[in-house]
Amino acid sequence: MLLKNHALERSLERSTGRLYGTFGWISGAIVTACGMAPVPPALSTSLESFCFMQSPTGQWVNLDRLCNPTRPASSTMEEAAKMQVRRLSYNGENLQGEVVNQTGHLVKRFTINYTIVDRNGKEINTSFITQQGSFQPGTTLPFATTRSRPGASAKITSVEWVY
Repeated sequence: MLLKNHALERSLERSTGRLYGTFGWISGAIVTACGMAPVPPALSTSLESFCFMQSPTGQWVNLDRLCNPTRPASSTMEEAAKMQVRRLSYNGENLQGEVVNQTGHLVKRFTINYTIVDRNGKEINTSFITQQGSFQPGTTLPFATTRSRPGASAKITSVEWVY
């Protein structure tokens, strides 16, 4: 059975503005049994579970190096969606917002990666904000930073954290 990862698809589309295809976690033996488009054996070093992407054109892309082989990609990405940024504002110099911990775990440190772009959409700078402490499940923590290189808008590219 193909387990589609809609959380990953939505996250990529939201952050990049593009739909990249279908993501999933699958067993190599199931691909043949389901009559799906054949996955070239070279895509994975083993025919057990592997992480892949199928583009809208039907091309298979190996994402093994991006996935944690001990944990299905679907659960990893669903958990990533639970660490959300909201109330994001940027006035050309000051970036601020809130991070909501919906992971169900105590977070010791989080990093928000972001990009600043000019009025033409050209990337000016990529940077990050890191905060440490005891970030309890279900809590909201504000963040703020001042940029030395002003821009027209800011976009969060990812949120990382350590339990």
